[in-house]
Amino acid sequence: MSNDSRDDLARIHLLLDRSQAQRYDRPAEMVYAAELAQASAAHLDVERYGETTVADTRARVWAELANAYRVADALGLAEGAMNQAFGYFKAGSGDPELLALIADRLASLLCHLRRFPEALALLDHVFAFYRARGESHLAGRALVTKGLYMANSGDPDRGVLTTCDGLDLLDPQREPLLTLAAVHNLLWVATEMGRFDLVRRFLPAVRPLYDAQPNRLALLRLRWIEGRVAAGLGETPEGEALFQEARAGFDEAGLAFPASMVALDLALLWLGEGRLAEVKSLAEELIASFQRLRIGREAIVSLIMLRRACEMEGQAIEKIREAIAKTTAILQELGSRKP
Repeated sequence: MSNDSRDDLARIHLLLDRSQAQRYDRPAEMVYAAELAQASAAHLDVERYGETTVADTRARVWAELANAYRVADALGLAEGAMNQAFGYFKAGSGDPELLALIADRLASLLCHLRRFPEALALLDHVFAFYRARGESHLAGRALVTKGLYMANSGDPDRGVLTTCDGLDLLDPQREPLLTLAAVHNLLWVATEMGRFDLVRRFLPAVRPLYDAQPNRLALLRLRWIEGRVAAGLGETPEGEALFQEARAGFDEAGLAFPASMVALDLALLWLGEGRLAEVKSLAEELIASFQRLRIGREAIVSLIMLRRACEMEGQAIEKIREAIAKTTAILQELGSRKP
């Protein structure tokens, strides 16, 4: 094989690595790099590289592109790309390592489509494959992913235990962002369960993981967690300040979903203090923002119901609380991101 051919394949793998590096914070850039890799793979010379190498390369590229589309919520494109991946895999070498990678990406897509039982069963196979091969880190990755999806599917207790089992197997130096994502998910689930005191005890130990990241978004997610803890423990001024900081940061980064979800946490805090006028104003602001961005018609309807509840005589606190909870659940499903 010539140096040019090795350079072509190395360029494709470099683009895929670049795509993966963007998966937590920059979905558009993740898609762009994966599309460049796919375009390069489409022009590989079969006579130069051989049919098997070309098919395997294209299978991996399409699987990674499907994953990028999934992260960017382009689910139709993701399903089409995944079909391409399997088509090229069948024409290739049948490499079990490649099949495991495709299965991992497919599990993520199935979870995004809310097909949790199929996804979890597939991750069990991925975990067993890597464990049998002595690939502890990749086996741990499958467990961490499974734990996240179990929590998302309504089984937070088992999700936490599975995530912890996965963390024991991870090599933090190999994928530090995955380790951080797993820890963050544990903290998040704990706040969802109302274990604010427990989270506060662990925050000093895990804060260095957030501080070590080169971008501000990790710290914004930490501020959000800290705001939830402060609010949950009745420290209203501190919680409000942390929510405002996190919301402003997400807005500045152009991340509408987390910014809106932080705003709803802020609305709950204000509701607890009887600041209904501010809750109503916030709902109106979110409605205008979602209409401008054409995001989630169902979420807009829920926000309209929230605004109306704030206008009801007698200050219908419980109706307002229910409307905030419903809107939050809708946004969690629309804006969720998986490893």
